[in-house]
Amino acid sequence: MDKIMSANGSRKNPVPDAFAFIDYVTSKDLAKYLSLLKPKPTKKKPFSFDRFNIIVMPVFKFMESNIKKDAPKIKESLFKWLSFIKSQKELNMNTIFETLLNLFLVLSEDTVMKSTVFIHMTCFLQEKGQLESVMI
Repeated sequence: MDKIMSANGSRKNPVPDAFAFIDYVTSKDLAKYLSLLKPKPTKKKPFSFDRFNIIVMPVFKFMESNIKKDAPKIKESLFKWLSFIKSQKELNMNTIFETLLNLFLVLSEDTVMKSTVFIHMTCFLQEKGQLESVMI
């Protein structure tokens, strides 16, 4: 966590690093904890993968606003997040699709990020044999 907060600043004046956050979230350190998250919140377990995704989406919106500075790092982080989402075996297909769709809807049309998410979303649906049923 110290790496995330002090990557661009100092100990006294930390500046959060969005790239380190995505690296940490998709790392093996959190894998066992994230695999325990339910797809949707319940009364007993209000923190779910859906709510976790709501935390991560603004990070990509922030990255999108700085795309001219760090385009290769942003692309790498986006691919890391998209592959992380697809690798979650505990999540059902609808939750994965909703996660991809929410990220698609948050991003603006000014950058390549939205089209990248769209390509991953359609490839995911094609792999699952659901592309035609979604397009109808």
